[in-house]
Formats: sequence, structure tokens, C-alpha cells
Amino acid sequence: MLTAKVESEGRRYRERALKYSESSAKFLLDPDSKP
Repeated sequence: MLTAKVESEGRRYRERALKYSESSAKFLLDPDSKP
């Protein structure tokens, strides 16, 4: 049970990090567009 919770937390964190890095890359490539 605890393992499943940790696993879902980790997945959510990875998804958020991926989303954040994607918007950062877009912002770096196109500084005029707001992230």
C-alpha cells in the first residue's frame, strides 16, 4: 500500500517535471512567448 502511494507520487512528480522542462524549453526557444 505504501509502495503504491510512493509510486504514484513519483509518477506525478515526473509528469510535473516533464511539463515544466517542456515549457522552459519553449520559453528558451521563443523568449517572447510567455510560459
